[in-house]
Amino acid sequence: PPSSARSRASAGGRISAQDEAEMKTWVARLAPPPVRYGMLGFHQKQNGITFMRFAALFDDRLDHWDTPADAYTLKPPRQRIWVHTIRGIDTRSNHFILNLGSEQMTINVPASEDLRAWFHDLLLVLAPATKAPKASPAAPKSSGAPTAA
Repeated sequence: PPSSARSRASAGGRISAQDEAEMKTWVARLAPPPVRYGMLGFHQKQNGITFMRFAALFDDRLDHWDTPADAYTLKPPRQRIWVHTIRGIDTRSNHFILNLGSEQMTINVPASEDLRAWFHDLLLVLAPATKAPKASPAAPKSSGAPTAA
């Protein structure tokens, strides 16, 4: 499987060994693979309950399913959050908050090292390095190719 997809499941959000094996097969079939995947807690404001869900972060979206099996059996995600709808992200001790414009979504992460990793990857997806600012006309070109005038 591609090494770029990272998985980490922790206490309260473990992925079984069987599901982990199926996930590796699922990730290997995806093009492009997810940036990160694992169990996250999605907090529902209306009743105050947090539900553990299997989530996968892609370059353009964050999808989540009820279980890992729902993902690798190709069921549609329970919810899809498009990256372009995320207006901001903030972290707290064990969760991050996505600002989606008209609403906020609280997502709990089972372990602090996972929180740092998810936050890091979310930032990379939100502001990828490939979107470098355009060079000014006076700036030298990085390639040695001649330019047309």
